[in-house]
Amino acid sequence: MDANGILTAVEVLAPQAVTTAGGAVTGSGIDTAGYQGSLKLILDSAAGGAGATLDVAVQQSDDNIAGHFAAFSPAIAFTQVGNAAALESLAIPDSTKRYIRVLATPAGVGGSFECVVLFVGEKQYK
Repeated sequence: MDANGILTAVEVLAPQAVTTAGGAVTGSGIDTAGYQGSLKLILDSAAGGAGATLDVAVQQSDDNIAGHFAAFSPAIAFTQVGNAAALESLAIPDSTKRYIRVLATPAGVGGSFECVVLFVGEKQYK
């Protein structure tokens, strides 16, 4: 999605139900090359139910190969989602490797989190 040629939004974690029964869900790797200025990730999640939690951590990689992604140091993660809806944004540091993705990990019993994570950035002028 392009907001009047200024900002671009890309799904990192497509809209879906992340369930405690289904386990962790890994988002798509997003190439941050070609963006300038402040880069953001936005989490929008529904409540997951009593006793369930959802942790969404940000990972980075030089080459977008699944086994090469690792957590940031220090870690970058959204506030844990529980039995309340969440809408939060995180700034991505300038020192980020070329690719980023998220890892959504549910815990508890019977939880289901309808959520999406978007990457938002300004494309560089050519």
